[in-house]
Amino acid sequence: MFYTSRSKDVLRFDVCANAQLPNFNTQPLPGDQAYHIRVLPDGGVLVTDTTLIVRLDASGNQVQTYVAPGESNYIGGVDLVGDGTFWATNSYSSNVFRFDLQSGAVLASFNTGTGNYTVTGLGVKP
Repeated sequence: MFYTSRSKDVLRFDVCANAQLPNFNTQPLPGDQAYHIRVLPDGGVLVTDTTLIVRLDASGNQVQTYVAPGESNYIGGVDLVGDGTFWATNSYSSNVFRFDLQSGAVLASFNTGTGNYTVTGLGVKP
């Protein structure tokens, strides 16, 4: 199982053996605190890391970062669509972004109109 704990790491736990495993990432994440995480079909992960999103490959190596232009605070939820894109939220601004997984381009964005600190997670129906 992968999890985060508001640190610079993606942590792992073996639930069958009831044992903590070594960190998944091979180097500390570039932001301040890891929050939300999604496992990719190839065994890598997307993890929100304060003001950006980090993609780690199946070996835990950082291979890409994603940045939403103009967003300087808490990037919250992240969810995969299954078509090579993913969505992410900014809890502070209540903005929602759709990213291209390969290029990192922002393909769409909108504001939920719900005020600051109201959008912390999301789930996307494919």
